[in-house]
Amino acid sequence: MHDNIAAIQALQECMVFLGLASNQMAQPFHCRVVEVNGKRVFGTSQGHFEVDLHSHSGPSICFDETIRGFGIQHEKFVPRYQAFEFEEKDGDGYLTIRNASPSYSFVIKF
Repeated sequence: MHDNIAAIQALQECMVFLGLASNQMAQPFHCRVVEVNGKRVFGTSQGHFEVDLHSHSGPSICFDETIRGFGIQHEKFVPRYQAFEFEEKDGDGYLTIRNASPSYSFVIKF
């Protein structure tokens, strides 16, 4: 099991990096998919952050159907089920999303 609080914090850090408000329902973004299961890939996707103002489960992140073209079987990712890590490097933001079962991971760049 992963750390749900750390996952929520990573998504919130990513939203702050993008200048997105944490109190709005849907926050759109464009990104590049740069790694899937440890292998470099090149492609783009878009999606949005969902914020449920009435629950305490933190934000979630949803992608459009293009994410499936990278072999990722889901379009919505939530801290309760996936682990998230956010890193800022050289002015770019990198969000890593990991799932335990079935096992997969991918990195998106903002």
